[in-house]
Amino acid sequence: MKTKLFTICLLSLTILAGCSSSSCDDSKTTSQWHNCNGTEVKKGNNTYIGEWRHGERSGQGELEFIQGDKYVGEFKKGEPNGQGIATSLNGFKREGEFKDGKQHGHGTLEKANGNIYTGEFSYNFKHGQGTEVYGNGSKYTGEWKAGHRSGHGTLIYKSGNKYVGEFSDSMLHGPGIKTRYDEKDKDQWKVIIKGTWIENSLEGFVTMIFKSTDQYVLDPRLCTFFQNNKEVQGRQAYIGFEENCDQNTLKKYNAW
Repeated sequence: MKTKLFTICLLSLTILAGCSSSSCDDSKTTSQWHNCNGTEVKKGNNTYIGEWRHGERSGQGELEFIQGDKYVGEFKKGEPNGQGIATSLNGFKREGEFKDGKQHGHGTLEKANGNIYTGEFSYNFKHGQGTEVYGNGSKYTGEWKAGHRSGHGTLIYKSGNKYVGEFSDSMLHGPGIKTRYDEKDKDQWKVIIKGTWIENSLEGFVTMIFKSTDQYVLDPRLCTFFQNNKEVQGRQAYIGFEENCDQNTLKKYNAW
């Protein structure tokens, strides 16, 4: 029922009529307006059209700034509070719960680059649990802190490869598992890497499990492979192609 009333109010705003029964008395100052619909123009700043209570913007309303940014939705104590939609000229669209003029609670954020986030917010920052689908085809689901991927989450790359583990400041950081899938059959995995990442780079000993069920251990700091607790150095063929064990090899692993 609340959603229907909210929709009706928004529609009425577009024809300059709100949900209150009367128009505000223009002979009075806005501080005297109560239970009425009125328009306030602040030159060089913004224009508000909507409901007023006790001299404040309160109820359903539309606020448009001189640069083109706009908010349509609920107001309390003169600020966007409640359900609403905010749009900006730079391509941002925020929809959901607002508090004190900021997106706060559950909602969505769409950007001009195609990124779409759905989840929890804290005063305009992605914060809590949420999912972001990126314009490049990748997807992250998990914890967020102050706008960054932080905590436990799952990142699926546009290639189909996947990382499940810890994040910090949007980087792979902490224990995790990275899975590389077959290029031709995305349901079939080829390599599983279990280890610890520090700012997107593998650190320490890493367990590598291949589809053949063979298991290997790699220390990226020394670029040394271990097989069955025996050190194996030099050119490696068992990873699907021969290559020298050097920094270029490590870069390829981290580029997945």
